[in-house]
Amino acid sequence: MSDIRISGIDKSYGQTQVLRQVSLSIEAGEFVAVLGPSGCGKTTLLRCLAGFEKLNGGRIEIGGGTVSAPGRHLAPEHRGIGVVFQNYALWPHMSVAQNVAYGLKIAGIPRTERNSRVSRVLDLVELGPLAHRRPADLSGGQRQRVALARCLAMESRVVLLDEPLANLDYTCAARWKRSSPPSTPARAPPCSTSPTTSPRRWPSPIAWR
Repeated sequence: MSDIRISGIDKSYGQTQVLRQVSLSIEAGEFVAVLGPSGCGKTTLLRCLAGFEKLNGGRIEIGGGTVSAPGRHLAPEHRGIGVVFQNYALWPHMSVAQNVAYGLKIAGIPRTERNSRVSRVLDLVELGPLAHRRPADLSGGQRQRVALARCLAMESRVVLLDEPLANLDYTCAARWKRSSPPSTPARAPPCSTSPTTSPRRWPSPIAWR
């Protein structure tokens, strides 16, 4: 379980400044939604947190350690961060279970533990009976839950969600929050979660603030 400290960060693409002196603190285990209109920099903020973008200024600390700052950029794979993208990024030739297990396999997790984690997170997102289906055979909401399950299976110290519940109905989204960390640490990894959403969507089922 890790806290996040963002201190006065700047990010520009050429002459266009997307983030200017952004500061934010998220406590360990806290769910926080970043709200704003399209193009305001929500996804860029998450990409900076995940390490996909280098900062032009400021500092990001996770769990007390600096991961981004002038002259310091920790690679994404060494940050212990899980990311759920808007487009799900599922492998079309793999089954639901294989998609969820893929990151664990790459990380060298033993087969027994890998299978246990996959089964647990698929039950968490209520996709256990669909474990052998391909993404093409799923609805948009089900694909979104596969992406969530894949992220949770990695047991990352921080989870970043970009429009994570866009294809889930209000009831399903509320159920996911109740079943997610830190309320049930035995079933899912403790983490800080930073979903982004537009002000027209409802962040209340997942966000604490």
